[in-house]
Amino acid sequence: MQKILFISSIVLTAVFLFLGYQAWQDKLADALKIQPGVVASEDEEAEPASEEVTEQTAEDTASFPYANLPENAQSIIDEHAVSGEPVQVVFAATESAVIGEPNWTTLLESALSENYAGVTFNVETFSYNETSEYWADNLAAEERFSGADLILFEAPTIYDNGLWSQEDQLFFLEQMLSTFSSEFSNAVVFMQPSHPIANASIYTEQVSAVKEVIEASSVTYLDHWGQWPAGEELNALMTEDNDPTEEGRVLWGEELVDIFVSSDQ
Repeated sequence: MQKILFISSIVLTAVFLFLGYQAWQDKLADALKIQPGVVASEDEEAEPASEEVTEQTAEDTASFPYANLPENAQSIIDEHAVSGEPVQVVFAATESAVIGEPNWTTLLESALSENYAGVTFNVETFSYNETSEYWADNLAAEERFSGADLILFEAPTIYDNGLWSQEDQLFFLEQMLSTFSSEFSNAVVFMQPSHPIANASIYTEQVSAVKEVIEASSVTYLDHWGQWPAGEELNALMTEDNDPTEEGRVLWGEELVDIFVSSDQ
């Protein structure tokens, strides 16, 4: 009798153990169905999240108002929007262009800050009163251009006027363009003329020649002269020293803003 009871107890224990194990397996299976992520690797989970962020960034950059800028400038802005690194910008202006505020440098800096959401522009502005000969000799050593992503350089034609012949001026300009290409190849360079001067035919011819040479190079030429009036209307935008008045500086700056902040999306 005792032997029978002993055998029965062993059988019942085995049954209970089996049923308990089966119940534990069922609970584990249910848990895995509810939380599939517990069996996925971190890499498998990270990839969809990364793709989603990239797609969102692409949508953001597609809305930037840079339709009037060259593709290499657009690419720089896109890359910095994705990386979060600031775009390093340098404005080089003649002293007459920035004798007061607002001027093209302040207006353009504000426009970049206000119209490119998610992009930081670190803008450094300096003014100069040297001729093209100086820049032909010293451009490569200009540390303010080192590390720049975008450079907007006001050509020194206004300081060459009456000092250098057009032939000499273009010779110095070619050297400058070569230096921009060789020493600052990672930057996108823009050049623009200074303001027009009424009844200054030689200066006007020099600016036209400079424009032609720059447009044949890898540097982008920003021509704002088409927005200035002529004759007495132009004189009204100049001081007695032929520097632009506040109204003239605003006209100049707004033209550049229209280039860097296009209304065509």
